[in-house]
Amino acid sequence: MLINLLSIITGFVITIISVFGIGYSNATVEIVEAKLDKKFSSIAKKIMFISILLLITIIFFYDIRKNEIIRFIMLDGLLYIILQFMVFGIIVFKMFEYNISESKSEYKQSEKQTNEIINLLKKIAGEEKINTGNYEECKKFNENMAKK
Repeated sequence: MLINLLSIITGFVITIISVFGIGYSNATVEIVEAKLDKKFSSIAKKIMFISILLLITIIFFYDIRKNEIIRFIMLDGLLYIILQFMVFGIIVFKMFEYNISESKSEYKQSEKQTNEIINLLKKIAGEEKINTGNYEECKKFNENMAKK
């Protein structure tokens, strides 16, 4: 049962590290700007290191009930991992909530920027009659590409 619990915790942490570590998100930017990125990484590293260490201990010392020192270390390590995992989970859910709440404003900003670019291109095409034909060709090409 401990192996399953530690495997689930390890898998969750690896997934979160890969999602937030590879991709860009508003929450990760906020964490970096607040200079909390090292603390967040430290929590993840500690959880990973100790859970893998405990997994190895359980696998190789499968009868930990006989050895009091190993049993004590296992119990302390397990409690530490569970507490750190709870802190890590709370942080991750806060990041998730922040990303969700910011997605609408980010979408509106992107839409506004796209409209500004389109209006600027229309002005350029309207002011110079020479470029009107090129503008119309590009517009038709973009519309055809969007349909595909």
